[in-house]
Amino acid sequence: MSECIIHVPLPAAVFDEVVLQAERSGLTPEQWMLAAARQRLSTHSDVEEFKARKAAGATGKTMAAILARVPNGPPVEGDALPDELKERYGNLSQEAG
Repeated sequence: MSECIIHVPLPAAVFDEVVLQAERSGLTPEQWMLAAARQRLSTHSDVEEFKARKAAGATGKTMAAILARVPNGPPVEGDALPDELKERYGNLSQEAG
């Protein structure tokens, strides 16, 4: 993979935050900035794909049909919310029905 180098002037406060986040992540500031750019590009690609599908007429009916096939009942073993999340969000399975 070839590399391109760009120089981006950052306000001191932004640079300090980049350095802090990089240190917390065990990365150099350059590695952290590269990871942040990749994450932003990935998010942008996902949004653009969603917009393209929506523009092409996707309505979500297929997903609704798939979800409609899920039986109404308690979750299968291993799919239940952990107790700490039940306390935070309540019993969502009762609300769904």
